[in-house]
Formats: sequence, structure tokens, C-alpha cells
Amino acid sequence: MSLEKIQNKLKDCSLCTLRAHEINKGHVPSCGYGGNTIMVCDLFPVDNSEFLVVLKELDWPIDKTYFTTLLKCKCRNFDTVYADKCFNHWLSQEIIVVNPISIVTLGSIVEKFIGSRINYIQMFNAYHYRYVKNNEQLRPAWIKGLKSIIQTAKYNTKEMMSLY
Repeated sequence: MSLEKIQNKLKDCSLCTLRAHEINKGHVPSCGYGGNTIMVCDLFPVDNSEFLVVLKELDWPIDKTYFTTLLKCKCRNFDTVYADKCFNHWLSQEIIVVNPISIVTLGSIVEKFIGSRINYIQMFNAYHYRYVKNNEQLRPAWIKGLKSIIQTAKYNTKEMMSLY
């Protein structure tokens, strides 16, 4: 299955009741590139333009990044029932198609959920950018962590490419 097919099928998702809520009528698709990429996984669809600005400032390889979410619809509270459905039906397919070198999870909920299901891809966790925005004293450590992730991912990409 291709990323395009996954996105098209997701528009008509009926696995749970979330898609029927008005807030989820306009689907926010995942985006980015497949193959030799870093997958960045947020909890649910949000405007991540502020985060993209920070990543560009850090020379993050945006052209080698695929952005997605664990939950494909917005909801008030995290629910493992929804997460299981989204992971099993959607995110696991995205991971197979994108075949990322590493996955960066944003926040501890996503880290714990995905980390308990995937052990064959290098995983990194970073504070969620909205959490850092509300706790500015965390920003220096967050930036340092993101830079470290970039360096490790770049190294892993070079190592993978040298195998071909």
C-alpha cells in the first residue's frame, strides 16, 4: 500500500466515533518523504508550524522527514482504545511504507505507546514543543536533545546509504 492510498482510505475511516465529530471533518494528513527518513510522531493532529520553524533553525533535514500522528483524529483525552485502532490500522502501515531509519516521538504518551509495540527501529523521544513553550526553562535541554537526534540520524542515514 502507498502513502497516498493510506491517506485516501483514512478520509473514510469508520473504526471509531471520532471521525464523526465536527472537529475531525477536515482531515489533517501526514506528510513528508519515505525511504531513508526520520519519522516524527505527534499524539494527534495539531498545527505544528511553530515546531517546523524550530526544526528549520536547527538545520533539521526536513526533506528527509515524515510527519505523522498516533491518533488520526483530535480528541479531548488520550484513550488507548482509539490509539490501538489507529496504530494497528493506520500508523503501522505508515511505518511499513515509510520504512524510517528512526522515529522521534513527541511526548511521553506517544513514546510509551509506540515504544511498547516497536522494537526494530531506533526510537528517540523529545518533549512536545507545546510543553516546552509553556515551560521555557526546558528549552535549552530540548534544543540540545533535538540536535543530538539530528546528528545520530544523519550518521545512521550515511551508514545505511553506504550499505547499498
